[in-house]
Formats: sequence, C-alpha cells, structure tokens
Amino acid sequence: MATKSEILKEALFIASEALRELELSEASLTSIALKASRIARITGDFDMQQIMLFEAGGYPSEPTGVQSEIWSLAVKAK
Repeated sequence: MATKSEILKEALFIASEALRELELSEASLTSIALKASRIARITGDFDMQQIMLFEAGGYPSEPTGVQSEIWSLAVKAK
C-alpha cells in the first residue's frame, strides 16, 4: 500500500502533467477531466471523482429528471 506521501507525489505529478497538456493544447478537456478524476480517486475525494467522470461523459438523467444524488454532485461542481 502506498504511503500518503507517495499518493500526494503521484497526484502532483498527474496534476502537473494535466496542466501542461491543457496549457499546450495537447489533450482534450475530456482527457483532462479523466486525469482530475484519477487525482480525486487516489486522494480519496470520491464525490469529486464522480463529478469529473460526469464532466467527462455527461450527467445522467431520466425522463422524470435528474436523481437527487446526481443533482447534489452537479451543484457541488459549480
């Protein structure tokens, strides 16, 4: 199991890579959102992980609307 220091180093590396790719237009916004999702996952922020997956692939909805749990995440994403 990775130590907290190792996890934070990996998260910093992924964030630096994503920022560079974004600034240099080397990656799509979807790719950047997926990297953000990975950072959230490895740092234990599971709400943000789900938000970034929704940002990358779209928020699910039903004919009756959006489920309350998903709506809460969308509000948190603001």
